[in-house]
Amino acid sequence: MKSESYKINRIGLNNLPKLMVPIKLTNPDNGKEFCTEALIDTGAEKSIFPSMTVRMTGRDFQKTKSNLVINNGLGGKKECYEHDFIVQIMSKGFKEVIWASGAILIDCCEDLKSTPLLGVKNILENLRIEINYPTGELSIHA
Repeated sequence: MKSESYKINRIGLNNLPKLMVPIKLTNPDNGKEFCTEALIDTGAEKSIFPSMTVRMTGRDFQKTKSNLVINNGLGGKKECYEHDFIVQIMSKGFKEVIWASGAILIDCCEDLKSTPLLGVKNILENLRIEINYPTGELSIHA
C-alpha cells in the first residue's frame, strides 16, 4: 500500500484549511499530460475539472468525444462536458505515483474558475483518507 502525507494549506481571508494534493492528468488518446493541484472534496459525488485541464491535455473543450451533462452542486446547475482522463495522485513534488485510475469520465466546466475538485465516484472511493486538522496533516493511503 502506498501512502503520502501532505500539509493542509490555510488559504484566503478566513484562513480556512484546504485539502490539496498534487495530481497528474493524462489524455488517454494522445498521452499528453498536465500536472496541477486538486482539492479533495469528500462531499462531492463526482469530480469536476475546469475547462483548462481539457485544453492543457490537447483537446477541444466542446468537440472531442464529449457529452453535454448538467452538474448540480453547491454552485447551482452547471453545463459541463464529459472528458476522459487518467488521474494520478502524486507524491509531494510530483515524484511518485501514489494512486492511478484507468481512463475515467470527468465533468469539465467552462465557468469553473477553481482548481480541479476530486469527488467520491471513481477517485476518492478508492482511497483511505485521514485528515488531522490539529496537526495540519492530510494522509492518502492507496
